[in-house]
Amino acid sequence: MWKVVSYVKTGLSHEQKGIECQDKVCIVENNVWLVASLADGVGSLKYSHIAAEEATKTVCEVLSDEEIYKKDTYNSKDIGKYILGKIRNVISNRVIELNISEDELDCTLLFVVINKTENYAYVGRIGDSALIILREEDSEVLCDFNTSANRTDAILSGDALEKIQISSIDIEKEKILGFLLSSDGLDNVLYMKGSSHVNKVTEEYFNSVNLSANIELAREEIKEKIIRLVENENTYYDDDISIVVISNTNKKFELPPDPTWLCSCGERNSLSSTYCHKCNMDFAKLYKNIRFRHYGGKTAFFIDINRNLDRELELIGLKNDNNSTEEKDNDLIDNQENDINLDSEKKEENNIDDSDEINLIDMKSKSRLYSDKIYEKIIVGVVFCICICAIILFIILK
Repeated sequence: MWKVVSYVKTGLSHEQKGIECQDKVCIVENNVWLVASLADGVGSLKYSHIAAEEATKTVCEVLSDEEIYKKDTYNSKDIGKYILGKIRNVISNRVIELNISEDELDCTLLFVVINKTENYAYVGRIGDSALIILREEDSEVLCDFNTSANRTDAILSGDALEKIQISSIDIEKEKILGFLLSSDGLDNVLYMKGSSHVNKVTEEYFNSVNLSANIELAREEIKEKIIRLVENENTYYDDDISIVVISNTNKKFELPPDPTWLCSCGERNSLSSTYCHKCNMDFAKLYKNIRFRHYGGKTAFFIDINRNLDRELELIGLKNDNNSTEEKDNDLIDNQENDINLDSEKKEENNIDDSDEINLIDMKSKSRLYSDKIYEKIIVGVVFCICICAIILFIILK
């Protein structure tokens, strides 16, 4: 049984400025189809909320109509072209009706359409909002990661037809448990921006729906999570936030642990943290020699290296002290034996040093005795020579 819950929260920045929420959600369900769409208005454009509203409503209307799927020649590109064409026509009419410029509105778009009887789905997206596919294994995020905060692909862009991505999914074959649609107001919360990694906290939002027997209670639980997130005094989540959770299971869902980066102080930190929360070490300095692109990106690198503690410790210049008890005992015995051998060696060295010192003293003493004897002989010789000279001089004078 499919269950769906949505929640939209106006961002603090928009509340303070009196700007209408630019995130819009639409959900339509009947006996065969479940369609959910989410759009995030481009923040720099005045009437983006209108584009977002018209886009979501049009998608739900078009994709819940069974006629669109009866054309055998339709493929993903044809569906994308058809949807964008319908949305643009509706928005053009609204622009004329409101007497505004089409340059003043645009939005990103996500949608999921599920055929509940035949167990297949279409997922579509354009822009930096995130579509999360939850599987029994290998859940993933579909999102644009190469766009800046002020630039994203959108439905009215000239290249929108090339940018929109639509895929078909075999729900049973891929073991799909559900979907989660989110605006970029929740990036680095539900998913790791810049990668396809789904953050572990996503399981809490998903379980709020699949473990609940009451949709309204599930919605309140998700609402509380969002409010706690944005009303934290240290929060930086001030953008509009919208979320749609679609579940096809009533079992508890679990995701693998999130990757972390290890600091030289021994503390582990989230990959979204620029500085160590314990010692304030700069991540960029600590891992400056790592070229993450060679490993498939930063997240992929840390997912891999977190499995190998020795390699991780070696990378940041730390030694692994987590030896087994047996290894520690062996190390202790080896150290004791080394100490005994070292003491013996030192004693031998000391004995050698002592004998060398004695020999040196003896040599110096013998040298002095030898020198004294030479001096005595020289003095005797000089005195003898003087006496001879005196005798010869006496004879001559006489």
